[in-house]
Amino acid sequence: MFMNSLPAGLALNPAPSPSDYKFLVDCANTLSDCGKELYLAIFQGGGVSFYCCDRLVMEAGKLCNDDLVQYVVTKPSFKGNVTQVLERSDRLWNLCEEIVQANVLASNPSSL
Repeated sequence: MFMNSLPAGLALNPAPSPSDYKFLVDCANTLSDCGKELYLAIFQGGGVSFYCCDRLVMEAGKLCNDDLVQYVVTKPSFKGNVTQVLERSDRLWNLCEEIVQANVLASNPSSL
């Protein structure tokens, strides 16, 4: 789960509204075992597996990715470069989307 794999001090705290908080929790739960890998890829420039790219794109979605990243970078305990992290998040999303789409097309050539 994404929120369980965040470093100390960056755990999800309730957002301003219960519906926002529920969305973030559901989003983190969707990422499940890929949370730590995706966190490291976005916040520390690590790599990401096809499996986790697939979960991010096909199950979590862009809004989930963007909202979780936005939430973390707005925490007072976040000390990184916000612009760099947001750019890295966008690059990771685009790369994962491209990889997943290529795999879908390769496994279903009739969809071309």
